[in-house]
Amino acid sequence: MVEQDVGSFEALHTPALSTGIVYQVYVSEQRLVAVKIGGQFDGGKAFTMQLGLIGAIIAHFLDKRVQRKRAVLRQLWASRPLDELRALDPKNFELPFEALTGVELKKAKLGFLGGSQATLLLRKSEGKPMELTLQSKAAAMEALRVLEQRLQGRLQVDPRLRAA
Repeated sequence: MVEQDVGSFEALHTPALSTGIVYQVYVSEQRLVAVKIGGQFDGGKAFTMQLGLIGAIIAHFLDKRVQRKRAVLRQLWASRPLDELRALDPKNFELPFEALTGVELKKAKLGFLGGSQATLLLRKSEGKPMELTLQSKAAAMEALRVLEQRLQGRLQVDPRLRAA
């Protein structure tokens, strides 16, 4: 039986003592599958941050290139099965819905390296909770739509996020 893909959104996961990893999180009927599409500092962001205002202008144009690359990856992966996507990189992961004890989507505060829109907290039955950062309003709204559709009643949403 083929899993039906409910939707997907982009999220940043920042493990301890490491730079962030950007994932495309696919939501199916049974699970979440996170597929690595890049790093937090892709396109030379670490370098351009050191250049102040000029660096911000350069980073804007470099970010456009990174976003185009990620869009191409999303298109290439659109027709592939989730198990195949999961196997592409050792940092990819999956979370079955029955392994989650709670899911919370809350409006985030401004982060150290720029504002994020929302934080998705996935509480697992075993181990520490996983926190994913949704960096854009579009990603936050798409995550809200997709997760509400799949986790009817198990998703706790910050009222400030709905008002935004």
